Amino acid sequence: MLMKIARIDLTKQSVKLLGVPKRWEEEYLGGKGIATKLLFEIPPKVYPFHPANAIIFGICPITGVPLPGSSRMTAVFKSPLTFGYGESQCGGFIGYEMRKTGIDFLYITGKAKKPVYIVVNEQSVEIKDAGHLWGKDAFEVEEILKKDEGGEVISIGQAGENLVRFACATHRKGRQFGRCGVGAVMGSKRLKAIVIKGNKEIEVIDPDGLKEFRKRMHENIVSKLRSLREYGTPAISLLTSSPS
Repeated sequence: MLMKIARIDLTKQSVKLLGVPKRWEEEYLGGKGIATKLLFEIPPKVYPFHPANAIIFGICPITGVPLPGSSRMTAVFKSPLTFGYGESQCGGFIGYEMRKTGIDFLYITGKAKKPVYIVVNEQSVEIKDAGHLWGKDAFEVEEILKKDEGGEVISIGQAGENLVRFACATHRKGRQFGRCGVGAVMGSKRLKAIVIKGNKEIEVIDPDGLKEFRKRMHENIVSKLRSLREYGTPAISLLTSSPS
């Protein structure tokens, strides 16, 4: 299956749908790997809020497949917080919805003249006016867009609009792209939100093999991660803290 990139230039208001080079699929394994490869296209010393900076949202080959931990989306960009490599991930339903569009990566550059949001459909991408959304918080924006457009939503609030360097991007009122200031980079591009909605069926070549693999994962991994299910990421701090 050929992976696809939507290259979106907000300055030119243009969209191009392209295939991912087969060699990249083999060497970088999708998701974070290919997204990071794409990030190397930007000028190395670009200022994080410059239109030439890119945000790449990507999913991996197993996103949308019924496996523990597979429902993830990666975002990579040059961070306004560290001025280095920025990477953040989000769970929830956004990655699964992206898989159903048939598009694997959103490569977003440029800066819109006015606030916009992006709608990703099956094999198509639209850039729409977001003037009525600018100034609203992320939760309000998600409610409005889910009513108007349907699908799943990534949105920023006032912190991202005002380029707060650690601003998040939000999904489902509680899932976050929470690291390195992706919300501020979206705000610098006047990108208020992304709506993703797809209808494609997700096919698995070997359903029986997947079922057996999932069973082994549950027996050997999932049962040992109870603290993460109950307390979330903060539970990891118990593993990394040294005894007093």
